[in-house]
Amino acid sequence: MPITISQLKKKVDFAKKGTEQETARIILEFEQQILDLVREKQLYDKGIDGKGVSLKPYSPFTVAYKKGKGDKFSNTTLEDTGNFYKSFQTDYGSFELEIFATDSKTPKLTEVYGENIFLITTENQKELSEKIIRPNLFKYFDNLFK
Repeated sequence: MPITISQLKKKVDFAKKGTEQETARIILEFEQQILDLVREKQLYDKGIDGKGVSLKPYSPFTVAYKKGKGDKFSNTTLEDTGNFYKSFQTDYGSFELEIFATDSKTPKLTEVYGENIFLITTENQKELSEKIIRPNLFKYFDNLFK
């Protein structure tokens, strides 16, 4: 039996109301993958903040310390014990994604390196949209309009 215009309008209205909620569900489901866009692809791999700006270089003492431990020292990673990275979390509401950390070192690190360490670069926003959010929203809409 074909769908009526009234039924279709109800589905469209339902989809519009549910889009933010579904996006929040997607972000929660893929939270670690999203956080790795910042932790791994920006901070660890490139030593940049969300604006693409290189982080302040390590001091000579820190470079020597990291060399001694066998840790990466070619760029500032903000990863030493791993506790800071592990404390990253997301919050989503009103179509805004926020990334933050709860580790005790967070205030000191944001003081030294700035709040932009929690932003997602334009390149990684594109990846977030194209590989995580958009395909999963399409699945949501496909299921809704079957």
